[in-house]
Amino acid sequence: MATESVGETKDPLNQRRYLIENKASIQTNQIQIIWRYGQQQYRLSTVQQLTEQFHRNICSLIAKEEKEETAKKERSAEASSVADSSSAAKFSAARVDANQLSQLMGKLKARGGQVS
Repeated sequence: MATESVGETKDPLNQRRYLIENKASIQTNQIQIIWRYGQQQYRLSTVQQLTEQFHRNICSLIAKEEKEETAKKERSAEASSVADSSSAAKFSAARVDANQLSQLMGKLKARGGQVS
């Protein structure tokens, strides 16, 4: 994949459809956003404030997504742990140890049974 910019996708002299436009793309795992605005309508400081707020919002969304993903993984690990301990408790009640269970699973697998 080419890493260089594709450049302008329209004639810079054409009027913009909106007073402020942005074009976003992802290059080498980074988001690149190009802002275009009318200098007669907005001061540079106003657009800088807007882009800084946009940046904060994007960072906040990414942090929220990462936090939710981490929580999801932790819940999955906890559920797996509970299932493992529940299974262990069931087999201990049946007086079957881990080695015996492993041997049984091996025999089932050798006979073509599905083991999951």
